[in-house]
Amino acid sequence: MNQYEILAKLKYLISNDKFNLINRRSESAYPISTDLVKEIVSQLDVSDFKKQELDRDRSGEFVWIYKTEFNEEIFYIKFKINNEGSWIKFISFHISN
Repeated sequence: MNQYEILAKLKYLISNDKFNLINRRSESAYPISTDLVKEIVSQLDVSDFKKQELDRDRSGEFVWIYKTEFNEEIFYIKFKINNEGSWIKFISFHISN
């Protein structure tokens, strides 16, 4: 998938609640709700795309990385799509350091 296709797929799946967040954040991290995820993803643009890379943990699978500004904060978003293309798994979704 190219940058445009992956962004369209991401927005479609998120708008249909086809995602989950991996909770890896520290106690002091900015709380990320599903409503906030939906709001931030809905305003993503292809210019927010940073890179696609092979997943270090899964042979042959890719992760997609975006950075975007929202409410004067920069958010780092890293996700993958399951093999069927029907579910988003957010590996990271947090304010960028």
